[in-house]
Amino acid sequence: LWAVRLPMLLRPVLTAAAVGFAVSVAQYLPTLLIGAGRVATLTTEAVGLASGANRRVIGAAAIAQMALPMLGFGLALAVPALVFRNRRGMAV
Repeated sequence: LWAVRLPMLLRPVLTAAAVGFAVSVAQYLPTLLIGAGRVATLTTEAVGLASGANRRVIGAAAIAQMALPMLGFGLALAVPALVFRNRRGMAV
């Protein structure tokens, strides 16, 4: 199990984790409904900023919201490449 299946499943498991992270960053309504507007997250702040007129702040919030999932997907791609760099058949 640890020698064969886990190395083969590392890339799909990390990709699934990255997708889960990207979806959790984008959740707005559950945060708003459960937290009753008292919990400040990046998504709720971005929605609040979108109603304003300062485009620079809106752009910075949008880039931050894009960069967090991109970091998760980058880790999902980089970790298997680093772990399997010495295994000929498992390299990307």
